[in-house]
Amino acid sequence: MEFLVWAFLAYNILTGIVLIIYFLTTGHKINSFKEFLWLLFLPFIGLGKWHFTNTRTLTKDELDYPEQWYIYKYMIKVNKGFIVATVITTIVAIVYLSGFFGSGLNWAYKQDNMIALSFGFLFDFGYLIVFSLIIGTLLFWMTISYLVLIMLPKNGMKNIENRLLKEELDQQQKT
Repeated sequence: MEFLVWAFLAYNILTGIVLIIYFLTTGHKINSFKEFLWLLFLPFIGLGKWHFTNTRTLTKDELDYPEQWYIYKYMIKVNKGFIVATVITTIVAIVYLSGFFGSGLNWAYKQDNMIALSFGFLFDFGYLIVFSLIIGTLLFWMTISYLVLIMLPKNGMKNIENRLLKEELDQQQKT
């Protein structure tokens, strides 16, 4: 679990650095130092704040959705990148670690001894159990990460959209 938290923080800082470099090289305007810090350290929030501020500045009208909706929208996009990076890293680790399976029996075969053969088999069996537990744990935490990082913001967006729709319908019924 701690590994995923540290990985998430590292991913966000790297994403923030990439966003800042992108914004500075393409001429996108960062309006304040506070916005710069949001983009750098917490890009999953800062990107939504930046889009809300710049969309409101460009249109000079009242926007259809509040700032929190934009934060959720871009939070989902940034967090999907983390989920994809985690899945790719997990697949690479699984492929790499699966190459070691069978090394116990390979060693035992070279020893030409029945006791060594049984130890080689036990090593491979233990490796298979540990490998399966690691994969199961990673799948469990990746599912939890998906629920927390993707589904909660989606739910927040839907709640805001439903609240705005209800307010609009209430205003229509009053008139």
